[in-house]
Amino acid sequence: AQTAPFVISVEDGRGGYDLQSFDVTYVAPLRGSITGTLFDDQNGNGTRQVGETHLADWVVYSDLNGNQYRDPQEPGTTSNAAGQYTFSKLLPGTYPIRVQPRSGFETPAESSVNVVANQNSVVDFAVNELSPGQIRGQVSTSDSAAAVLWKVFADLNDNGLLDLAEPNGLT
Repeated sequence: AQTAPFVISVEDGRGGYDLQSFDVTYVAPLRGSITGTLFDDQNGNGTRQVGETHLADWVVYSDLNGNQYRDPQEPGTTSNAAGQYTFSKLLPGTYPIRVQPRSGFETPAESSVNVVANQNSVVDFAVNELSPGQIRGQVSTSDSAAAVLWKVFADLNDNGLLDLAEPNGLT
């Protein structure tokens, strides 16, 4: 905390004024943090077991605009070798935390995390590896906006058209 003198001139409405001075104490905003671990949830139970590996170099971000895509202005961090990530110096409030999608893995659901001053909120992410033959991902436009209700298909015969036998789905 820092204290500084503050002087204000007050007019009386009749042409006169009065100087008033007082000290103002500035207190830095109280901050909290979010930490957690990402791990390969091999048995799919949501709890880390012996033998389930930590996931290093995964991006975790706060999806402030709710578009399920990390935009350049949204805060993000990368998990370390132990699968741990940290967001520090956060103002109190609720933060939507997501894991950036990665091929071969199912993306965990967003976690809405309440940050309290001078406390650490812990949110672990259990990530499931996909079975061979499944395709998951995110489709976005050239300006990085999420594409909603777009048909996506595996063009098995490379003709640029969706044929009857080709696997497909909607975003």
